[in-house]
Amino acid sequence: MSEPDESLAREAAENRLRDWALAHGWQIVFPNDALEADVRPGVVDAVMVRAHPRTPDSIQLQFVRLRIGGGRVPTAQARRLHDTLEKVSAKTLFACIEGDDLHFIETDELI
Repeated sequence: MSEPDESLAREAAENRLRDWALAHGWQIVFPNDALEADVRPGVVDAVMVRAHPRTPDSIQLQFVRLRIGGGRVPTAQARRLHDTLEKVSAKTLFACIEGDDLHFIETDELI
């Protein structure tokens, strides 16, 4: 019996996660899609984001590591995934559209 194609299993797992996220009010981003890469850029396989259901000015982010199949989650991977919270870079911008032009203004320039 041959091994299942890992890329097909991964694609199926990503699709299942994507379907779940959308059904539960989350938008989802897969960093590999943005990088057009075949290899994982790090421990985060997906980022889920949504406005907090009861506080719309609050943004919820969840960093996801996909695991295919059963088994115990390795403690080192769990720690590495959790540590990504300390490495988040965030800023706020206004996207200003004037005719066909688009430019950005960082809010820290305004306050």
